Amino acid sequence: MNGKKYIIAALSALLTIFTLPFSAAGQSKYRDVSAGLFHVLTLKNDGSVWAMGANRYGQLGDGTTTMRKKPVKVMDNAVAVAAGGIHSLAIDANGALWAWGDNESCQLGNGTQVNALRPVKIMDGVEAVSAGGHHTMVIKKDGSLWAFGSNNYGQLGDGTTASKWRPVKIMDNVKQVSAGDTHTLAVTNNGDMYAWGRNHWYQLANGTNQGSLKPMKIRSGVKQVSAGNICSMYILNDGTLWGCGNNDYGKIGVGTKQECVKTPTQILSGVRSVITASNHTLAILNNGTLMAWGSNFDGALGDGTKIHRRKPVKIHTNVSKAASGDTFTVFITNDGNFFFTGSLE
Repeated sequence: MNGKKYIIAALSALLTIFTLPFSAAGQSKYRDVSAGLFHVLTLKNDGSVWAMGANRYGQLGDGTTTMRKKPVKVMDNAVAVAAGGIHSLAIDANGALWAWGDNESCQLGNGTQVNALRPVKIMDGVEAVSAGGHHTMVIKKDGSLWAFGSNNYGQLGDGTTASKWRPVKIMDNVKQVSAGDTHTLAVTNNGDMYAWGRNHWYQLANGTNQGSLKPMKIRSGVKQVSAGNICSMYILNDGTLWGCGNNDYGKIGVGTKQECVKTPTQILSGVRSVITASNHTLAILNNGTLMAWGSNFDGALGDGTKIHRRKPVKIHTNVSKAASGDTFTVFITNDGNFFFTGSLE
């Protein structure tokens, strides 16, 4: 890890959390954040989208392939952002979906395999979007779920393993979706949880390691889901957090060194939201406390150490949004400030 900067706001190898004072371009506060493997998208209250980090595939959307250590402005009039492994998406105030970055697996959904260095319009009538490793899931305003991109393990959920160059419809009545690396989770309007795609680490939460090419119902009473690399986390209506799948570095949070958590296991209670990515997991409690566990390379967890944590540890308070990349964590506090810990290189 030589030459890496644990906190990019300060040019030194610090292991504490720093706020990024990027107000020179405007005083608008931050309201949302999303993270890819090594890049970050932020959304400000004024609707502007900003990006920083790795940019080899144009995932920052600034028209270049230059790595950025400070945020650069990408677009205006946005209401949501989603960062995949090495591609990015945003929804504008009119409900149009925009995409940019890597497109080798057709994950931009524009009918080509050509990378886009700037945002390209994909479809209209969009309510929410989630970006996975090489695929994208979209919820339209009518609650229908659409998918495009890589499908080698059935992660799109259309019953095939053929990649889709343009959006295809998967199911109806969906209120939330999370695209992982090679699997997908969704919650319907009545709280039913569905899962599909690869399942070699029991990440579909159905107690087997058999994958599925179509959505299969896992359980009811679910509030939110988060699909990680090869693991899954979900919150029930009672606020309890559950996890299963690959447990490298303790990212499930059960406190053991077992490689795989085959059966969904309760991790925490009183949880408002959960975020899992490559090798560490974040949870925001109902009182705004940010908890983190799993891999702590480059100080990614923000607890002041580089010790991997197999159980949740407290990181910060008054947190509204959070996201995790490969070796970093970003979050926004209730007052609209943006914080970063770890490394983007």
